[in-house]
Amino acid sequence: MFGTPDDLKPKSCATLFAQVSPAESVFEQLLDEFYQGQRDDQTLRLRDQDN
Repeated sequence: MFGTPDDLKPKSCATLFAQVSPAESVFEQLLDEFYQGQRDDQTLRLRDQDN
């Protein structure tokens, strides 16, 4: 449905929002359903750079 790089945005956003949402949030469910529970590594690396 999305072309590159837009195809990466839903996983990246869900990864980021899942970090600040309660367990079993819609973001966790999205990652489980469409990405086999895998988080976006690049998003996590960028998030960790700010700490």
